Amino acid sequence: MMNTPEAILRIERIFRQTAYLASGNTRQRSAYQVLLHLDLFSVLSAYDPVLAGTIPLDIDIGSSDLDILCEVHDPDTFEAILIEHYSHMTDWMLNRCEVDGLMCTIVRWMYEEWEIEVFAQPRAVEQQNGFRHMVMEQRLLEHLGDQGRQQIRLRKQQGMKTEPAFADYLSIAGDPYEELLLLYEWSDEQLQQFIIQANLT
Repeated sequence: MMNTPEAILRIERIFRQTAYLASGNTRQRSAYQVLLHLDLFSVLSAYDPVLAGTIPLDIDIGSSDLDILCEVHDPDTFEAILIEHYSHMTDWMLNRCEVDGLMCTIVRWMYEEWEIEVFAQPRAVEQQNGFRHMVMEQRLLEHLGDQGRQQIRLRKQQGMKTEPAFADYLSIAGDPYEELLLLYEWSDEQLQQFIIQANLT
């Protein structure tokens, strides 16, 4: 089995806490204040909450929401906690659905100008596709630089979802969600060579 690249472990350590948001850009600082005001990570501390999505990556657009991933094996208790603390919020919605063969809970509401989405499934956060995509995309952005970040954001402004935007910019064929995950354990050298071959540096 391939060892986990140090780059993955480094990025996981950053994204597993929220301090980086406090010194980030305007949107990241706003997100940090929202998480504090809602006390969301404390309320959900038993479920290993992690902020995922485009806000941590600094490729968000005006419509981007705050995506919180959780590991949950007792959905009834988990949902009861969220109902107790947040069901009075605007546009509250709670659903259960099946994702990748696992029963998941998805909860959404509005707080100030932010849409909050909490996604929970009985799988460690590091193994959830939302987290793995975020880590992979951060690694790519570190190689692509500011121009790459601008190109990804431009595609999102034009209506693309995040993974299709990366796949389009990198000329990756096939299902973008699956294809990006195939790069997950590549070394930095492999990723750099891939980007060079795509004529993006």
